[in-house]
Amino acid sequence: MLGKNQIVQALDIETTPKPKVCVIDISDDVFLALRDCGINLIKGTLGSKVRVPKKNPYDSQKLVSNYEFPENLHEYDIVIIDLNNFNTKNYFWSENTKESHAQNHANYFVSRYPQTLFDPRPFGAAVLKMELDKMQGKKHIIICFGSDDYTIDYETVSVIGSNESNGENYTINIYSFSDAIQLGKKMYGEEVVILNEFNADLYSLLERNKNGIKYHQTFKIPMTFNGFESKVDQSFSPLITNTKNEIISFVKKDNYFSLYVFPQISSQDDFLKSFLQQIAPSIHPEIFPYATKYNWKKEPIYWLPNHKELVDSKRVVELEYEQRILEFEKAIAENTRRYSFLHDMLIESGDNLVKAIIKYLSWLGFSGVTEYDSISNTSTIFEEDIQIAINEGLLIIECKGLGGTSTDANCSQISKIKHRRCKERKSFDVYALYIVNHQRHLPPLTRKNPPFTDTQVNDALHDERGLLTTWQLFKLYFDIESGLISKSEAMKTFLNFGLIEFKPTDLVFVYEPSEILKGGTVCIVKIKDVELYVGEQLIIESSGDYSITEILEIRQSDMPVTKTKDGEYGLLLGTKIGKKSKIWKKVIR
Repeated sequence: MLGKNQIVQALDIETTPKPKVCVIDISDDVFLALRDCGINLIKGTLGSKVRVPKKNPYDSQKLVSNYEFPENLHEYDIVIIDLNNFNTKNYFWSENTKESHAQNHANYFVSRYPQTLFDPRPFGAAVLKMELDKMQGKKHIIICFGSDDYTIDYETVSVIGSNESNGENYTINIYSFSDAIQLGKKMYGEEVVILNEFNADLYSLLERNKNGIKYHQTFKIPMTFNGFESKVDQSFSPLITNTKNEIISFVKKDNYFSLYVFPQISSQDDFLKSFLQQIAPSIHPEIFPYATKYNWKKEPIYWLPNHKELVDSKRVVELEYEQRILEFEKAIAENTRRYSFLHDMLIESGDNLVKAIIKYLSWLGFSGVTEYDSISNTSTIFEEDIQIAINEGLLIIECKGLGGTSTDANCSQISKIKHRRCKERKSFDVYALYIVNHQRHLPPLTRKNPPFTDTQVNDALHDERGLLTTWQLFKLYFDIESGLISKSEAMKTFLNFGLIEFKPTDLVFVYEPSEILKGGTVCIVKIKDVELYVGEQLIIESSGDYSITEILEIRQSDMPVTKTKDGEYGLLLGTKIGKKSKIWKKVIR
């Protein structure tokens, strides 16, 4: 057998004698977390990859395998394997030389040009299978966190004295440690479906870890054969599928042997602690004698006074909770469908973008919004995407979804259409607006805002047309809902020229505080000819954005007052404000 059995022993702590657990290629953090729970642990490895650099086509290295398993692995009850081990080390001749042999020969692996990384792990998996086969007839569990399946071709040489001859060649898969695994196709993903067909507690545990799952491999359902008849192996239970209903996790459980194959789970330490301490003992009580010693107390015949009533009440609450969650999920789905046009404005282009903006404009209050380009019979001339008949005349809108920002031609195209419409109408009552969903593949806050150059803005002012982004429209929706801006104010702003900005109207400037206290909730203001009241709403301007806050308290010379007009005051506000914020008061007319 190639390789050495050098075992890394766990530190001395108080542990439960059974079950005995061997963890193979589990990270140190996970090992320590399990050890601290008192689990009886020992480490092992399928081996580490070895860097074998080559400079020319004649370079080669002889290597030995570096797997490490306990000599008495057959006495262990649980073996946990993580196939996503990326440990890599450099090649050293001294580590790959057999110093003593029972016979006058030795076997080595050979790495030849152009290979620069030797992977002994599939060979280690094959050796592990021979060790696991020794467990036949003994009840045991194998837990595997999978990787994508891959196969390595090994070349070996046999060295006898000073002579070297070709040895056997091997082709071995990383999953070769078990014949019970039927491999499907390699496939990476994160969206999964947890199945509740094997064990309710395991289902709940997997659901809790659902957001941390990443899979790299699918698996087939094994078949059993009785003469010429084949049927599904009844000892096989899928645990998780991907969204295409392909199996990415399963359990195969028979009288003595249970194999759990899981995808990669981000919180592997918490997952294993919960599985080994809470779930596996109830599924495999014979392997956890200390965990299940007093499980008879859970049987109804031994329940304590009032226990049944409490359990029944708990179940009622759980059912009510599940129903409420279902209702909220339906409400969330309906809300997403209802307001999807707001997100569509930030991600779409073409017809989908136009339809989303039309829905927005209708919500805003424009009537008679028409998708003009779709009904135009002209095929060779650019037409506007949207027409709106307004009291002032006609508003025409060009919409674009771009991966970058707008060119001068993008911005000015609407001008040509405006001139044509004016000529057709024999009137100058046509208003032109260009709306862009720029850098649409980026989160809106990371986009260039505003995305227009000074030249583009000045040209728009000169041509009497407007420039606007869908991100501005998205923010405007919430400003209107909060009462910061009215729909009528916003609709009038659509007719402005140059870079359009939505601002509250009828504002009176209060002050730009130079002193901010209490984390931004208190500011010092000097007021002249402006009355403020406790409970009054103020408008806060910061970097061109506006928000509403409320005056919770007013103090002058550290004494509370209910209102003020002239002088220096401290204002306690309902929300935090930043430095260089401007405070405005809305005038009710």
